[in-house]
Amino acid sequence: MIKALVTEFFNEIEKKELKKNKNAQATFWVEELQEVGSNDKNYISVRKATRLYNKYIEEREQVIVKEPNKYILDFMAQYLGWTDFETYQSKK
Repeated sequence: MIKALVTEFFNEIEKKELKKNKNAQATFWVEELQEVGSNDKNYISVRKATRLYNKYIEEREQVIVKEPNKYILDFMAQYLGWTDFETYQSKK
């Protein structure tokens, strides 16, 4: 279900913001959407956002990245119009 969420999230950024490549999408997420600062434990860097793209969308097996935490999953679900990840998961 995380793969579906990550895929939909990046597709929505592409559609709404006309960001066509993964680097532009990851940068938009970090610089425009992210609501926490770099000192926050829920902060995500452009590098990590790109790794999530590589792992879940491009399905690269050699990519080392931790599974997104609840805050990030909820954030992506909310961007897509859901209350949180649990709601997204139960409705999909």
